[in-house]
Amino acid sequence: MEPYWQQHSAIDLTPRGRQAIHTFVTASGPKQWEVRQRVLDPEGDEDWMLDCIVDLTVPRPDDAPLIALRRIGT
Repeated sequence: MEPYWQQHSAIDLTPRGRQAIHTFVTASGPKQWEVRQRVLDPEGDEDWMLDCIVDLTVPRPDDAPLIALRRIGT
């Protein structure tokens, strides 16, 4: 996140920043999805995102996260 903080002073965590229009889900296989979440900043650039994967084909403990973060970037 250091490069983000060099460009922006905050992340918009208000309801506006959590709206569904900022989340993009694409099926990548049976029970697998690529997920991108746009990160809103106070300046309105909206140039950063979280890039994640959800893979329900991989066994995991019940308390393990379902979403795996691949990268944070532009």
